[in-house]
Amino acid sequence: MLTPNTALIDALAAIHTTITEITQEQGTFRQSDDKLIEKLPAFTRVVLTSTPGPGSYICHEIWLPDDWNGLFIGTGNGGMAGKIVYSGLVSYVRQECAVINTDLGTSRGRSFGVNNPDVIRDFGWRATYLMTVAGKLITEAHYGKPIEHAYFLGGSTGGQQAFSLAQRFPKEYDAISAGVPAHNRLALHTYFLWNFNMLKKTGATFTVEELARISQHAVAFARENGMADAGDPFVTRPYVTPEIVERFMAYLKENDTELSEVQRTALKALYLGPINPRTGKQLYTGLPLGAEVRGADARCELLSWQKKECPRIYAFSWTVGEDFTGEGFDFDADLDEIYAAEALDMNANDPDLRPFFANGGKFFIYSGSADPIVPFPETVKYYDRLVETVGLDAALEGARYFIIPGQDHRASVTHYGDAVMNDSITVHNLLEILRLWREQGIAPDAFRMATEFNGIRVEKTIHAYRTPQNPQINCIFSDGEYQR
Repeated sequence: MLTPNTALIDALAAIHTTITEITQEQGTFRQSDDKLIEKLPAFTRVVLTSTPGPGSYICHEIWLPDDWNGLFIGTGNGGMAGKIVYSGLVSYVRQECAVINTDLGTSRGRSFGVNNPDVIRDFGWRATYLMTVAGKLITEAHYGKPIEHAYFLGGSTGGQQAFSLAQRFPKEYDAISAGVPAHNRLALHTYFLWNFNMLKKTGATFTVEELARISQHAVAFARENGMADAGDPFVTRPYVTPEIVERFMAYLKENDTELSEVQRTALKALYLGPINPRTGKQLYTGLPLGAEVRGADARCELLSWQKKECPRIYAFSWTVGEDFTGEGFDFDADLDEIYAAEALDMNANDPDLRPFFANGGKFFIYSGSADPIVPFPETVKYYDRLVETVGLDAALEGARYFIIPGQDHRASVTHYGDAVMNDSITVHNLLEILRLWREQGIAPDAFRMATEFNGIRVEKTIHAYRTPQNPQINCIFSDGEYQR
């Protein structure tokens, strides 16, 4: 078991971090919600807290297997976080990795972020950084030897963490995986609020059956317009433009007489995405065509926008106030206030990854084409800006981006089983992809993989974006960083 010495305690104190608990575990572990995890190897569990500012309280947890393979793994959180995510700890400790997770400093709830810049900073980047530095110190002290390779893997909010690490702390990880990444964080919350307000403004509501029918129409429309492959139960290439939105609205009017004009008006606003009412500038992309009835964990995202209060507006309430419900929001002046207070810490949009690449870093990014929670076009736009900044060759050398057809917020190249990388290498998980790339120099060019919708499974081959097989995409994008 880890026995902290003075040097370790002092090193942790220098980053405002203390060890609060050390236990030896073997076989099973009971989470705080009383869920029992079984079939675990012997490991040392270390609980940490960080208080880098007067308004901070961050929790971290690291698992250190008795049989260690030399790898240090940082894992991401999701949503507003607020708790340790044990699934990643379990997965990687079983693979003999030292693995850590953080609650991002939001365990006290949404209200503690109101007028608290420390919570905004911790959530945006500082908790992830402190988790990493503290985790490395403890790992090397525990095993008495250096870490061989450090990898970070996260999705959604964990994808934002991944982007922030690559941009802010380019030497901390050898390779990073960012799935369905919420890197354009404040613009994403603008999208959530826009969709909520458009439904309230128009008075439109939808049932699951209606949304499923709209998705079926979207697939039929896509097939007629070269946006879906024959046999695919989803829109294969939902590269929507305003002109395509207009055509799909006309298609719905002709082919689904049960939908009302009010519903079509609301849908159009959702597909087009949030727009500054004064300048006409695009603030974020819109709902992907074919993602109407999708979400994550069997939840339909569009249904959540029909609730009494807009979901996931915690970032806005931290500036506007605890009682903020989202109604009556000004997508011009009110956004100015939020961006002025939060953008520096919350957004991870810097396309200059040259410091990360110079350190040998590899960045594996992926999105689901049918993800209504974090729509893929914003990450397409980020990658285009990366190419403009560093050049196409350097971008592809250090960062590969894959758009996975038909998958939503749970997207992964191995979500429906093993994938074959580059026509010859079977990969079982994302860590294998990172290790092949960083340790053996085998860059991911393509994956042959399974994807599925409505119980229909198809096999697809997907290629890295901005390669000859997957060229630049014309779609609805925001104007990059927020502009009035």
